[in-house]
Amino acid sequence: MTSDIRTWLRDQGFSVRHLAQELGLPITTVEDWVYRGATPSPPNQEKLHTFMRGCTHRWMIEAANGHTSRGVCQHCNEVREFENSIDKSVWMPARRDN
Repeated sequence: MTSDIRTWLRDQGFSVRHLAQELGLPITTVEDWVYRGATPSPPNQEKLHTFMRGCTHRWMIEAANGHTSRGVCQHCNEVREFENSIDKSVWMPARRDN
């Protein structure tokens, strides 16, 4: 388990501190898992497995400039387009006066 967590952290570019923050746990708890080989409690095992299976996206979305804006997840680098308007509004480009 310890090597799995350590490898996953390295592959994701996460620190132990970041993982602890994401799981809402004290850093010393996660350090025990990663560096001391401690086994997480059953509730923490579930949190850890859920988090490691899927990314909890943290989107960095470009400023609105058109109908959509490109977003990139800070964790997994997934790219997604985000709508800049709701159904009942219409986006129109800025009018240029010549």
